[in-house]
Amino acid sequence: MFTLVLGFPMQGRSRSESTETIAAGHVPQLGSTINTEGRNFGTWKVVHVGQSVSDGVLSSTVHVYLEETD
Repeated sequence: MFTLVLGFPMQGRSRSESTETIAAGHVPQLGSTINTEGRNFGTWKVVHVGQSVSDGVLSSTVHVYLEETD
């Protein structure tokens, strides 16, 4: 199981980049899309995936940066 930290881009002048943390069984691939509900409702394209390594072991926390699709 992975912890995904979804990074949503800044929207409008009064709103900064927001993040949402979710649990997932797999890590999305670059170019794939994610549909979300709630405050960041919409369809998002995965544009970057980042993961840390400590003592030769990949972290179970993965940062996924998104861009809004049309």
